[in-house]
Amino acid sequence: MFNYTIREFGEEGKHPVPFENDKEAKVDFTYLLPQEISLKVFSFLNSAQLGRCLRVSTNWKMLANDENLWDTLLSRIAFGKKQWARYFGDVGQVPPLPREIHKVLKNPCPFWPEKKIEETHLLVLIPETLNGKPLTLATLGELVRAPKEGYAIQFKDIWELVIKEYGHQAAPKSQWVLMTKNPIERSEIDQHPLIVPLAKQYELPNVLDAAVCIFIRYISSGERIFNAESRGPYTLQRNDQPRRANSDWKFFS
Repeated sequence: MFNYTIREFGEEGKHPVPFENDKEAKVDFTYLLPQEISLKVFSFLNSAQLGRCLRVSTNWKMLANDENLWDTLLSRIAFGKKQWARYFGDVGQVPPLPREIHKVLKNPCPFWPEKKIEETHLLVLIPETLNGKPLTLATLGELVRAPKEGYAIQFKDIWELVIKEYGHQAAPKSQWVLMTKNPIERSEIDQHPLIVPLAKQYELPNVLDAAVCIFIRYISSGERIFNAESRGPYTLQRNDQPRRANSDWKFFS
């Protein structure tokens, strides 16, 4: 909404009435401007603001649900092809994001219900190749030490057995993953009866997917996730290895 000033005019040819008598009315700009201009205005909003727009009116709901608008927004939220190119290089062909992903991101988080999924999760592309070579734990470890920009990082205290067994396993195909930024409470302990009911749509990440998401977050923003400050001296992460689904995206926790 914006304020639209309506000035009262007297008889034809006469000056308008004095300014202090001007009337001000609330006018919905989406009914005054062309749709493409209204969408341009909406494009400056984040997902939380767009979510609130859905409740304003039927016209605002239609604009806030525009597919192209969300595609643009998701390109800012997700770490995809453009972001990989910025920090590391070319990842080749990538699968499109799911059509309903913007609705998923607006849903309450099943693990932290007071927040939206977009606030508690990372949306990251796990590429099959990077600069024409398979992406593995071994190559990832080299790349994150010297990204093209951002914050450098490296593996620390990683078990040699992990590198020996999984260090050279590449992703069988490029895939989008949605992973929680922090471990689910008490999930580092064997507490399946507490976890499974909340995580029916989730699966445990494999080693490569978890490492990529954790490193990407730090390199691009400087934020440490799954870190010792919030979880104690060590964060124990259970991984599902080597199982991997054939779909183009998965929920991970």
